[in-house]
Amino acid sequence: MMVLMEDPLVFCVSKDHPMAGKDILDLKDLHQQPVILLNRDSVHNQILISRFAALGISPKIVMHCSQITTIMNFLRQGACGCFFYKKMLPMFPEIIGIPLRAEILTHIGLVWKKGKYQNKGMRDFLRFCKSYYTQ
Repeated sequence: MMVLMEDPLVFCVSKDHPMAGKDILDLKDLHQQPVILLNRDSVHNQILISRFAALGISPKIVMHCSQITTIMNFLRQGACGCFFYKKMLPMFPEIIGIPLRAEILTHIGLVWKKGKYQNKGMRDFLRFCKSYYTQ
């Protein structure tokens, strides 16, 4: 495994969303709020569901989706929010990212099976990633 970066999740909404003016959120603020989550099998989704469950919170999950374009179309309508990585926000200037008081820091990286053969292309790619992300 190679960790390339760390990035916190932020709750993202349109500028017209009722929560858009908040500086910081607690997960409990999202109880029964309409939320879009990534696909059920994603680590992103599993982290959020476990955090909600630990707090006894039930957000109103509108849908699970892996298509950022679809999620952004829903967000722009102002009726729901979602969780994205903070570093994604510059790509979407019309979206506001609200940090969480209890930060959810995620590790983004590459994972591969140890002991398995890696061809030259794979070794070169891993070497490049390691040098690029340690600069």
